[in-house]
Amino acid sequence: MSSHPSVLPQRGLNVRQVETVEKLFASARALLDEAAYDDISIRLVATGAGVSAATAYTYFSSKDHLFATLYWRHLADAGRPALSGDPAERLQQTVRHLADTIAGGPMLSAAATKSLLASDPDVERVRRSVGQHWYSLFSEALGDRAEPALLRTLVFTFSGALIEAGVGVIEYADLGRELEASVALIARGNT
Repeated sequence: MSSHPSVLPQRGLNVRQVETVEKLFASARALLDEAAYDDISIRLVATGAGVSAATAYTYFSSKDHLFATLYWRHLADAGRPALSGDPAERLQQTVRHLADTIAGGPMLSAAATKSLLASDPDVERVRRSVGQHWYSLFSEALGDRAEPALLRTLVFTFSGALIEAGVGVIEYADLGRELEASVALIARGNT
């Protein structure tokens, strides 16, 4: 099992519990291929995993918590981008890496658009971890030029692009190209 930040429920679980969480994740991913996010429930995910809904709720406080965590896991498993060149090039490599990761799971990413906006305190922890991940990647790309205002602008731009893709304004397949163009514009005046 890979090492994930503490928002993921695998930490501190015994082997059987980890297997249960893995079954829940697999069931949730499979259901996204068959049904709309709004039509999926914890009960359906649990049934697909071969466990009771009560068992699923032992690990996830809500459907939003489950899908936000699954999305965060998808991002964390993608690792970090290979970086080279000047800060502007590294920023473009970073957004391309993130966009390719997100486009690699379009149904999950669309579900995350909804689940990450939930008011559930467990989702809030996941949302913070995702945001910290983006800040970390952009900061690494910029190196010593990682000014707080520039980082905030990049995260705003990135978050806005994800919402536009999540609600269908742009296609996930176009996300990388759109973000690279936006980052180039931002970088031109700031790096």
